[in-house]
Amino acid sequence: AMTDILTLIGSGGSGAVTERERTADIMTTELSSRERVLRLFGKEEIDRIPVFSGMGNVTIHGLEKYGWKFSDIHTDARKMASMAASTFQLLGFECAIVPFDLGIEAEALGAVVNFFPTAMTLFTPP
Repeated sequence: AMTDILTLIGSGGSGAVTERERTADIMTTELSSRERVLRLFGKEEIDRIPVFSGMGNVTIHGLEKYGWKFSDIHTDARKMASMAASTFQLLGFECAIVPFDLGIEAEALGAVVNFFPTAMTLFTPP
């Protein structure tokens, strides 16, 4: 009852929720990562800007968590999915993007991609 009265007072007595009240309600309710990103794409109100990228996010921290090399994750679907999820789990990035393999088109056309399986670092110098 008291909430209804406050709603009426806040809306000028009309009972309708004002834009300001709707925005305040969204800002006090924490959205899930999924809701936040989908609302952003839908041009809807969000509680904060999500941290995400449309590119694959491979981190040293994720590689170390699983004990994998960078070259390992490009040819194994389970490893690729685990690595994508680790970016959110370890760092809070609101995305899990796969595949990481940016050479997939070249491979489809018959090119051979060298993932440098013997490299011990994330990136191998030319």
